[in-house]
Amino acid sequence: MKNKHLTASDRQTIRELLHGRKNYVQIADILKKSPTTILREIEKHKVKVTRPGAENDCINRKFCNKEPLFRL
Repeated sequence: MKNKHLTASDRQTIRELLHGRKNYVQIADILKKSPTTILREIEKHKVKVTRPGAENDCINRKFCNKEPLFRL
């Protein structure tokens, strides 16, 4: 499959589909991309929330407005 690069729109779609409980193979089919590309993108940008209810697990979370792309 050519056109392996993901756009900002593709990344937003991945985020929405992950929240909709779609797996990476289903997301790849929807976006017409390789499942490996989608899986690597998810692995590269995922953030594991370690504290229950934590919106931002950054050490500077009180001052940080950065939002993770993917949340597990």
